[in-house]
Amino acid sequence: WDMLDELTARLYAGDWVIEGGKMRVVWGKGDKLHVIDNFNANDYTDFVIPDYIDRRIAEPMFRVIYNSPLSVNLRIEGIVTPVMTADRFAKSGEWSPFKMAKISGIVRDTLGYNLSRMLAAVKTSTPADTEKTIKKYTAYLSHVNGINSNPESLYPDTAALEYAQAGLRATATFGPVDMGVSYYYGHNKQLSVNMKNYLSSYTSALRNLPEFSYDKLQVFGIEAAAAIWRFNVRAEGAYNMTDDFAGDKSWV
Repeated sequence: WDMLDELTARLYAGDWVIEGGKMRVVWGKGDKLHVIDNFNANDYTDFVIPDYIDRRIAEPMFRVIYNSPLSVNLRIEGIVTPVMTADRFAKSGEWSPFKMAKISGIVRDTLGYNLSRMLAAVKTSTPADTEKTIKKYTAYLSHVNGINSNPESLYPDTAALEYAQAGLRATATFGPVDMGVSYYYGHNKQLSVNMKNYLSSYTSALRNLPEFSYDKLQVFGIEAAAAIWRFNVRAEGAYNMTDDFAGDKSWV
């Protein structure tokens, strides 16, 4: 799938443009720095950062654009994606973020601790319980090996309709100023870690792993651009809203 960079089919029908495929779409009038551009994830595995559009990961999308005949050049577009790709980070090496290394360390330590406790239970079990404890240890060992071979199996599978994305954007020109408003609904593309169960089980016989998720996200955006004397002025602003309305979900 990653070998295919982009592939788009586009239909022009009067004032309408309809397109779909594996696409990169940039929202916002900023110059290679955006706060309202949320549909495509970033690939951070190579820290020698390429051009903005080249480090974005193409996503399966469907987009409809309406170009109004009004004099203000009103343009309205809607986008839907059936899935979401998360931001990509180096798993090891100098460009692996501290947060990811810390999470990996906690997972390894937790799995190792649980294995050692289960192995100790096998050694101290009575003859009547030995077979049962060995089966539990063997099953958990297989679980650990599966995680070691594919660490991302711990993370939510974003290739699902649960992680579909949608958005609406309108742009227009008023005199010398290009302006726009937008709305995005989807999920944060960087991993959120809930340590509650892990911390509460720290003194238990067996420890729980942290819970991983991609937080729900709504983004309300505004944008503007204008040529002022010899300067090209651009601006974007966004209000990022999660589902922590009450402010009591400390892990969001």
